[in-house]
Amino acid sequence: QQYRNGGDTPIEAKYVFPLDERAAVCAFEAFINGKHVVGRVERKEEARKQYKAAVAAGHGAYLMDEEKSGEVFMVTVGNLPPGADCVIKLTYVTELSLVGGAIVFRLPASVAPAAREAAETTSTQKTTDSVVAGGGALPGGMSAQLRVRAACDVASVESTLPVRHKLSGGRALVEYRSRSALPKDLEVRVALAEPNAPRLWLETDERSGATAAVLTLVPAAAAEDTAPKRGRAA
Repeated sequence: QQYRNGGDTPIEAKYVFPLDERAAVCAFEAFINGKHVVGRVERKEEARKQYKAAVAAGHGAYLMDEEKSGEVFMVTVGNLPPGADCVIKLTYVTELSLVGGAIVFRLPASVAPAAREAAETTSTQKTTDSVVAGGGALPGGMSAQLRVRAACDVASVESTLPVRHKLSGGRALVEYRSRSALPKDLEVRVALAEPNAPRLWLETDERSGATAAVLTLVPAAAAEDTAPKRGRAA
């Protein structure tokens, strides 16, 4: 998400956004005025206490909360200076569904009204005015780019919204661009040539050096022969 304060005074910008219930945020970063800020995990009350203290002292502050439902997150940018641009980067992991041999990625278009109102009215500080970002027309529009890497060839790509896509063996590039907010959920279905083929993924974290591996095996189930057997008359 990208924010810009077009006013004459510092503001607090709140951005409420949905994530799949199976998603887990694993990194939170902010880029503002040439500075790169990396978030760290704190207990909720301690994080809010530190945020309020930073805003009251006139410093820039960033807070990301997960609401009780687990499907709504709120990013709060405190003391965003006049005329300043701020880019918020979130990294999350989630398990994707497999429907009819196709992997399904879904980007929700909106948050349930009750959940959005509850998040927006949450009091995070009382020093600066709060402005809710997102919803309605988006200056500059909205864009999404999906890069797919599969263990077998990608057969086809389908989407609920007009997208451009390019296939190359086990890779696919899918792009969506619009001058406004999402009119409905963006759902992309990537069909694989061999959806049940065994696959192994290995990933190493560049900073810590930790390594993780995921092995997927789908057992082959033989269909039971239910055809009636012919008997021999005596």
